[in-house]
Amino acid sequence: TAYSPQGGGGGIICTWLSSPTIEHTLIKDNESIGTDYYGGGGGIYCYYYSSPQIRDVEIRNNTANKGGGIYCNYYSSNPTLDHVLISDNVTISYGAAIYCDNSSPTLNHVTLANNFTGHPTIQSAIFGYNGCVFNITNSILWNQYVEEIYLDAAGQPNTVNITYTDIEGYNDQIIFTDNTSVNLLEGTFDENPLFTNIFIEDYSLQGLSP
Repeated sequence: TAYSPQGGGGGIICTWLSSPTIEHTLIKDNESIGTDYYGGGGGIYCYYYSSPQIRDVEIRNNTANKGGGIYCNYYSSNPTLDHVLISDNVTISYGAAIYCDNSSPTLNHVTLANNFTGHPTIQSAIFGYNGCVFNITNSILWNQYVEEIYLDAAGQPNTVNITYTDIEGYNDQIIFTDNTSVNLLEGTFDENPLFTNIFIEDYSLQGLSP
């Protein structure tokens, strides 16, 4: 558990061209409370060309001003997530699970569940702004307290590409405005993934899961 009242990154900070490999790690119960990017990334904070490889990691129960789980900002901080769980994170502002500004994360075998934002109008698990490209494959976005994805119109165009992914209510839970594009490609569907027990934060899948 860590608390970052002024700098970003309650759990792990990747900044100024740092791109570590983070594996087999539980990032839990951290706080990053500040204003603007100083309060970003309750779990992981990526800033200025920092693109970590994140594998077999759980990012849970973290709190931040922006990006309760992961925050990516400034000159292409493009993390790659593989077999990652991002759940039960809370943000005061944008991006309950992931916040990106001018960054392009890749998500493969990632589960986003039960994330929450307190923003009064823009409520989403993933928030993209100013030239982001999200590539999401073989993943689950389900049972949030908010919409799944919000792409903001400000700045450069934003894009999300989704394949073989289970998204709850994807027809109305992906919010995109002018200057954005959403590509629901092969294998995108909306069907209860059958988590084992969300009440005890067990997001493994039951045997009959689709």
